[in-house]
Amino acid sequence: MDSKVENQMDKPATAIKVHCKSKDDDMGEHILWNGMHTTFSFKPSVFNKTFFWCDVFWNDRWVVFDVYMSTTEILVPVWRIIVTVCGQ
Repeated sequence: MDSKVENQMDKPATAIKVHCKSKDDDMGEHILWNGMHTTFSFKPSVFNKTFFWCDVFWNDRWVVFDVYMSTTEILVPVWRIIVTVCGQ
């Protein structure tokens, strides 16, 4: 699975810090200025228990979003993620 996180903030001078991980894998922290992106790839568990999320920090704000979740009943991949925060 491939995922992409891109900074498309309205204010060009705003950097975001992105930290994506799962229980088993940590993709590290990345500082992204406007227009920059980071990508990461992973292989889902054969037992359907893979869950990836990303923490995104900018200024004094923080948000967490799910990137990939697999269960025995549901498979919800997110192929590309664009973090867009208007007017912040």
